[in-house]
Amino acid sequence: AKGWSEGTPRAAIHIHIDCTDLDLAKGELATLVSLYSIVEHMLFSYAGEWRRGCGFCDALEDSEADLESLGKAMYDSKGAQLHRIVAGNYLSKYQALNLMALSKYGTVEFRILPTTFDSKRIITWINMLLQLKQAALDFNTAMPVLAQFSREGARGFAQKVMGDMWPDVESFFREDRAWAAIDTAIA
Repeated sequence: AKGWSEGTPRAAIHIHIDCTDLDLAKGELATLVSLYSIVEHMLFSYAGEWRRGCGFCDALEDSEADLESLGKAMYDSKGAQLHRIVAGNYLSKYQALNLMALSKYGTVEFRILPTTFDSKRIITWINMLLQLKQAALDFNTAMPVLAQFSREGARGFAQKVMGDMWPDVESFFREDRAWAAIDTAIA
């Protein structure tokens, strides 16, 4: 792409993560959304905060219309609330975490990363998203997300969620933003 260094605000790298192996009844998809909401600020910081306002990947924390439903999903260990949201087409595909791709492709789509030709950055991004999914699969559902977050603390919880990817994202993590996501879910 001659003369094109990092793309334009209308262009991005959209990553679809297969979720056909997530069990709604066990709350694995609801857990993925919950974990995502806690680290969403970190993902935007990594990708570039300017993406937040581009209109093609709205942050959950900025989307008042969706927050009530998604906040309830954090308390829903069986995933019924999230299933209703997805089945009812209540969300926009222009969310940073596009859940509408579930019904069409069986994936969740992450729309945050702007166009880049830096293969290391892209691979790190993909590994971060795969780690997030793996954390949802490995999550001990005996204790709800909010309880574990409270017990571990924001930084300890995020470090556990991000696993081996933590060194790549630690500098982008802010405890106050993770607590704000929790406060929003509770509200």
